Amino acid sequence: MLRNGLINKEEKDSLSSIPLKITYSPESHREGMATYFRAYLQEFMKKWTRENPRQDGTNYNIYRDGLNIYTTIDSRLQGIAETAVSTHMKNLQNEFFSQNTKRRNPTAPFLDLRDGEIDTLLERTAYRTERWRKMRNAGVEKETILASFHKKTSMQVFSWKGEIDTVMTPMDSIRYYKHFLRSAMMSMEPQTGHVKAWVGGLNYKHFQYDQVKQGRRQIGSTFKPFLYATAIDQLKLSPCDSLPDALFCIEPMKHGNVDAWCPKNSGDKYGRTRTLKNALANLCQHRKRQNHGHGRAKTCH
Repeated sequence: MLRNGLINKEEKDSLSSIPLKITYSPESHREGMATYFRAYLQEFMKKWTRENPRQDGTNYNIYRDGLNIYTTIDSRLQGIAETAVSTHMKNLQNEFFSQNTKRRNPTAPFLDLRDGEIDTLLERTAYRTERWRKMRNAGVEKETILASFHKKTSMQVFSWKGEIDTVMTPMDSIRYYKHFLRSAMMSMEPQTGHVKAWVGGLNYKHFQYDQVKQGRRQIGSTFKPFLYATAIDQLKLSPCDSLPDALFCIEPMKHGNVDAWCPKNSGDKYGRTRTLKNALANLCQHRKRQNHGHGRAKTCH
């Protein structure tokens, strides 16, 4: 400022004697809106740069090369989705804690597991942690790494009332996080396939497993009564109406899907004609037989 004539030497000397007070808060993709989507987008773009190099053969840098990246995320819908998930899951978590006290469930958050089975589950989870990965890459022996998971250390853990500074063993923190119910939400425009909202979990800083992208648990037949009810309500079908039990494919690009989508029956057998009533009842009986095979019989309603 002195060199450019904005201040004189006396002002420069006076200002130089004042200590600088800087609050440095670098931006992080772990905070803010659409954290899970941004993490997904980051990996997507890294792959894109490898597959689409410049003319000279070098790869773009997604942070420094001034790329303009446009997505279909709607910030208003994203905000609504994040609020809805956090509000609902906070209430469900409070109910879970009230129903799984030490008195009611001494093995909480686990149910119907013996101590040895719980220890095995926790140890397997430890293998997938960042702590394990870093120590393993540094050449530390397995036994030493496991021992470190049983030594108390200072850490910051997630809670629905805010982050908690505490001291516990990494293994205890794994068990603590097992208490939390997980959730995800993705909203897509069926006509175009445009993703409008993407909530991959509760808090990206503490739960980096993206339930939208990585989750593989299917809802199974839970949605089917709603599908049948919608067909009866909107298409005016009757439970006695018959339809062919055939393989049906949705054409590529017709509803935003890139490839043809051909959902199959569980037995991959076709050719019959079923009433809506029979199809739903048969579905339920099939699920019941499956559950019997795994020792988990359930009542069919």
